[in-house]
Amino acid sequence: MALPPRLERTLSALVVTPGLHRIHHSQDPAHFGTNFGGVLTLWDRLFGTWRPQSAEALRFGVPGAGTQGLAQSLAAPFRRYSAPQPGGSPQQPPSSMA
Repeated sequence: MALPPRLERTLSALVVTPGLHRIHHSQDPAHFGTNFGGVLTLWDRLFGTWRPQSAEALRFGVPGAGTQGLAQSLAAPFRRYSAPQPGGSPQQPPSSMA
């Protein structure tokens, strides 16, 4: 969802808009740990985690995670977690665990 630019700028002074929330999901390391607020930007501004909406095109998601269907998404909480390795891609579980 995108708001008209003028409305986005006006609302983002107080509330978390879709444009501000998108930054929270960016793959850019400069955006990690930013824009946590769910409703008000006050908390991010207070704790120094607020970042303005970026004019650049952003890439979203977890690098190397790929896409998955509904069944895989629902099964995810029950699978063994493998921490990401240096270079950004997660370890692959043993084939017996997949």
